[in-house]
Amino acid sequence: KKIILNVLTKDNVEEICKNYLRSLKTKFYSKGIEIEIKKDVDKFITTKYYKKNSGARSVIAAIKEKIEENIITKIAENQNINKITIYLEKEKIIIE
Repeated sequence: KKIILNVLTKDNVEEICKNYLRSLKTKFYSKGIEIEIKKDVDKFITTKYYKKNSGARSVIAAIKEKIEENIITKIAENQNINKITIYLEKEKIIIE
């Protein structure tokens, strides 16, 4: 028996990206840290890291590597931090 899966479109993956980023915000908010994600970060991640053959996996991996790990590093560097902002600058994700 074969299972046929539909390929995720870029729009599908962008929505998954938004949901994953939202869940990150919730995760850190529960630890007392507000995460502000400026507009277009999700579109940038989807555009740069979306690969048709891997669906959302490549985008989720990029979020973990480029954003989540850097948030954790920021927290480790400053344990009194209560707000982190994520934005784009010259095609690069900045975390402050």
